[in-house]
Amino acid sequence: MAILTTTQAGLDFIGGTAYIQTGGTTIMSLQTDGKVGIGSTTPSATLDIMKDGGAIIRLHDPGNNSWKLKADTDFHIYDDSGSDYLTIKNSGNVGIGSTAPKTSLDIVKDADIWHFMVGGATKKLLIGGQAASGDVVLQAGAASTVNNAAVTTAYNLCLQRDGG
Repeated sequence: MAILTTTQAGLDFIGGTAYIQTGGTTIMSLQTDGKVGIGSTTPSATLDIMKDGGAIIRLHDPGNNSWKLKADTDFHIYDDSGSDYLTIKNSGNVGIGSTAPKTSLDIVKDADIWHFMVGGATKKLLIGGQAASGDVVLQAGAASTVNNAAVTTAYNLCLQRDGG
């Protein structure tokens, strides 16, 4: 066992497992089976990160926005400004633009226009709305595009609040 004691930081090898310590507290462990623990001396996965209040992973490209992954009682993806883009609740509900999804998939956009689109290049379903006009649009077919919740092209199916 070797311990580096300068400023109470050190690297401690015990039975082939490496522990990185500071102030007598283990902050990282490298197991002989290749598992790495950050905040854990007994990692149960290839990378096991533990922290009271939620573990955060930051992905950063200098000069650009950073993305953060956070696991607390729920899972979040957010940016440096704290805007939460995706939340997966421990109940399984998923929120995009919402930290409190009320259904299996809850998509919220605070701007005037919102939409949800599924499908491929030739078959699409779009559900959208515009807060200012009150329009809600359901579009189906290859021509479906996000167009401010207004009908501007031909669709196989299009329903609007005014019956058009």
